[in-house]
Amino acid sequence: MGAVIDLGNCLDLVSRADIELLRWAYGSFVETQTHAGLSIPENRKSKSSADTDWLLRFLDCAVIKHLHNLMQDAEKPAFDTVRGMFVEGGRAFPGSGIYRKSHVQIAVRNPDCIKGLFFPLPRP
Repeated sequence: MGAVIDLGNCLDLVSRADIELLRWAYGSFVETQTHAGLSIPENRKSKSSADTDWLLRFLDCAVIKHLHNLMQDAEKPAFDTVRGMFVEGGRAFPGSGIYRKSHVQIAVRNPDCIKGLFFPLPRP
């Protein structure tokens, strides 16, 4: 299944400015967790996968959620979507800067951004 998505107000983790915003949110998150006596989640490798990549992104998720809360508290517009690029898997070939499982993910927070759904045509 495919979707047509309007990113709207996107937290774009490919944008340097948005990554800096996320870095700021991380500092705030650590300060908040420490002040409350709570632990800082960690990203982890999946036990069920032979990959060596950090696929369980508990820290990343917590920081992004914290940023959403900070935006809401500051009465700033909510992010409709979050887009990120993930470099995963082994190199496509020796010396390559391309990795076999790299991909882009989009998280849609505002369902109004989904403009349509479709089933791709089968390949000939």
